Amino acid sequence: MRAISKLPKPPLWMMNTRVNVLAEVDSEDGATSEIVYSGLAYYEEGVRRVVNENKQIVELSGIVIVYENIEFKRAYIEVSGVKRSIYRTTRPRNPDGSVYSTEMELM
Repeated sequence: MRAISKLPKPPLWMMNTRVNVLAEVDSEDGATSEIVYSGLAYYEEGVRRVVNENKQIVELSGIVIVYENIEFKRAYIEVSGVKRSIYRTTRPRNPDGSVYSTEMELM
């Protein structure tokens, strides 16, 4: 029996929305935006409430999953021309330790 090293990517028909992930980069002229990902992603809209570390209720408006490893410190997402803030980012891993996807919860 052969071990699984990487999980399969989902089919293209699941990638239902074109998104832009824009990272905020500090420069000499102040903060600027730089596109770190532009392409198709899985996007699901839906209101959900979570409690943050300060015991405040935060209302989330959706989730975006990009099946690549996207690196950024501060960023926001453009979905259908609307800019949305990223609340939390997770990066699930393949069995071999590589990053499977970047999942971003939106505010």
